[in-house]
Amino acid sequence: MNKLKVMKLNKIAVIGIKGLPSAGGTASVGESLIKRLCLDYNFSIYLMKSKSTETKLQNRNIEYIIVNDTFLMGSGKIIPPLYYYIYSTVHLLFTSNHDLVHIHNRDSAFVLPFLSIKYKTIVTLHGTNLTDKWQKYDFIFKIFDKLVVKFSSGITSVSAVLYSKVYTNNNKPRFIPNGVESYSMYRGNSEKKNNSKQIICFAAGRILKTKGLHILLEALLESNFDYEVWVFGNIDFESKYGSYIKHLSKKVDCHFHGMINDKESLLKTIGKSSLFVYPSYIETMSMMLLEVASLGVPIICADIIENKNLFSNNEVLFFKSESKGSLLQAINFAFNDMDLLHEKSLLAMNKVAKDHDWNDIVLTYSDFYEEVLNHE
Repeated sequence: MNKLKVMKLNKIAVIGIKGLPSAGGTASVGESLIKRLCLDYNFSIYLMKSKSTETKLQNRNIEYIIVNDTFLMGSGKIIPPLYYYIYSTVHLLFTSNHDLVHIHNRDSAFVLPFLSIKYKTIVTLHGTNLTDKWQKYDFIFKIFDKLVVKFSSGITSVSAVLYSKVYTNNNKPRFIPNGVESYSMYRGNSEKKNNSKQIICFAAGRILKTKGLHILLEALLESNFDYEVWVFGNIDFESKYGSYIKHLSKKVDCHFHGMINDKESLLKTIGKSSLFVYPSYIETMSMMLLEVASLGVPIICADIIENKNLFSNNEVLFFKSESKGSLLQAINFAFNDMDLLHEKSLLAMNKVAKDHDWNDIVLTYSDFYEEVLNHE
């Protein structure tokens, strides 16, 4: 009897997802990739125990390596991730064997010189724009950029802007956009309490100042429309900013729903809103915008170049970034012509379905994996 030949799958270690289930952003991208490629590769995912509550991806080709960082709780926001990166690197160098290491974000670039001794590496850049609190470390991140270019075997970027302006030597990033699932089935009829109130929705995982929620609330202080604001996300991540937001919220009809980790539940709720407003002024390629667009919910967002590379004026309504006056004008325009906003939202939903389908994008990642694995 002929024995079936079992094909040996390449082993890929993943660093930088940090926590599962994903709450969005980097982790969401990594999770989506692994879910679709786990039949073609064996994955080892390094996770921080403090950020992981469960591992939904159950497959014999997926191994979870939990880095216990809980003893560092209370040591700030830098030490636990630093320990996670160092532990993962030591584990890979001395107790593990893989064919490739896929690193998400440049934060871990300092371990690349060590990993490159033993492994081929791919780094996926999810952004290089620094928020205010990280600006003082700009010189460190510039060094990280150089380490990524010098020591990685391949680079991918989720941003066309980043692709065009960063790394001008031979090791240029491969532009691979973020993808989304199809969430159009979660679009419901917008809710209006007492048949009058419009529902304005804002969502972010961690509500930082750069997400611009204050711009929305300050604009609404001068609005004459009968509205209700739903806010989703961790409002206490930056305590001083969170306090200011709570102060503003007392002057408008604002309801905080906290962080909803279950993405389907979150999007089902957002799908009931009249309008999604996203005033964030620092983005790379916003997963939140892509996911909301896939619902068919009308969108108002800041006119930063990253958003304008993602959508056109025919698909979303832009306002001048960081301007509450411009945002108020956009909101007034939207509520005076919701038919036009729904036309835009339909075009945005179709664009996401065409250009950001994970089932297509994952093939590009797979091809890049093979290119790096087979390169001598």
